[in-house]
Parts: sequence; structure tokens; C-alpha cells
Amino acid sequence: MTGRTLYVGTYTQRDSEGIYIFRFDTESGSLRRQAIVAGHDNPSFLALHPAGEILYAVNEDLEAGQVSSFAIDRESGGLTFLNRQPTYGAAPCHLAVEPGGATLVVANYYSGNVVVYPLNADGEIGEFLANIQHHGSGPNQERQEAAHAHSATISPDGNRVYVADAGNHNIRAIDLDSGMVSTVAGTGEQSLYRHTGGEPFANPLSSPYDLALQDGTMYIAMAGFHQLWRLDLDTGGVR
Repeated sequence: MTGRTLYVGTYTQRDSEGIYIFRFDTESGSLRRQAIVAGHDNPSFLALHPAGEILYAVNEDLEAGQVSSFAIDRESGGLTFLNRQPTYGAAPCHLAVEPGGATLVVANYYSGNVVVYPLNADGEIGEFLANIQHHGSGPNQERQEAAHAHSATISPDGNRVYVADAGNHNIRAIDLDSGMVSTVAGTGEQSLYRHTGGEPFANPLSSPYDLALQDGTMYIAMAGFHQLWRLDLDTGGVR
């Protein structure tokens, strides 16, 4: 069978049991469930180490979040639990590994903070290096009453983390060397009004949820607008 191993994160409050491992046949297109790694609560978002030998998962607890690491068996694709660290916040929903494989970043949705960890040589997660709390709110007080870090994306050079904040319409840039935090030009509530022609938000749930980076351009997934925006990081211009 020619194929690839796929890892699927889930929420475990109901019938799901943990991380599901599938084998995808690239020739026939068939998908076969291979194993389940149970006993880990709400591993809702996963990320691979650049070397492909370690898998990281958030444990999205609504009060005391955690992040876990697993070694990947090269032959079977199976997972062996390595270690776990607290995320010092509530509902961790996204994580990313910097391209060099030395740093892990986790975004806590409910508490609005972002935590940076070193990664040991064996892939285990070390004690946190920084815990950065975001602040602010948005027009919808039911779910934008405070900052809500929804994703953390690391720049290709590994020097910065861009955080999509669904609570106040900002995208924050965190310098991993200095710890300095700034708002990305062209984002934030006033900028969003400008980009929508100065009209009030048609949908109060409109927020930046996720993003990707390529060649000086940021692509922003906007919930509520159901749009993908393209932001020039040099000029702050949006299309």
C-alpha cells in the first residue's frame, strides 16, 4: 500500500477517544483507520515537528489547558506519549513549531494569552520561556468581551509569531528575541472598518481566525465575512 499517515485531532467530550491515526492510499484514494491514541483530553489541534518525528497536541480544557508531545514510530506511524506542560490559560486551540524545530508556541483562546516553550533535543516540551497576555475587546460583547487568541503562526525566518485575535480584530506580532508585542499595520477594529468601506460590521462575529504567510504577504481567514483577505506586511494594504 502506497500512502501517507494522517493524524486527526478531536474533542473527547462525546464519542471521540483522542488522536486518530489513518492511512491514506495515494493511489486509490482510500482512507483506513489504523489506530486510536486514547486517554488524552480534547487533542483538538495538532502540529508536526519539522523533522517529522514528533507530534504536538493541545489539550483544550476550558479552565486549565495543556500541551502534549508524542514520538512518532517511523515504521508504523504509531504515537508514544512523551510529556505534557500546562499552557497557563484556558482553551488552548492552536499551536505551531518554528521552522528550526527549537520553539513551540501555543494560543489560549478563552484567556487570550500566548505561551512560548523551548523544545528539547528529544522533542519533549520544556518549561515555558514566555507567557504573553493580550488585551482588548470588540463590538460583540457576547464573545468579544476580551482578547481571544485564535491562532499563532510563526514567520518563515522563525523570528516572529503572528497571533490572530478574534476578540478585538487585531493581529499581533511577537518578536521571539525581545518579547516585544505590536499590532500589525492594517489590522484592528478601525482598519477593518476602513477595509469594509466604513460601514458597521454586518456580522458581529467577524474576526480574524487564522492566517498564513508567504513572501511578505499575510493571508487572513475572516470569520463572519467568510472571506480570505490578503495583507501586504510592508504597506498594511488589504485586498
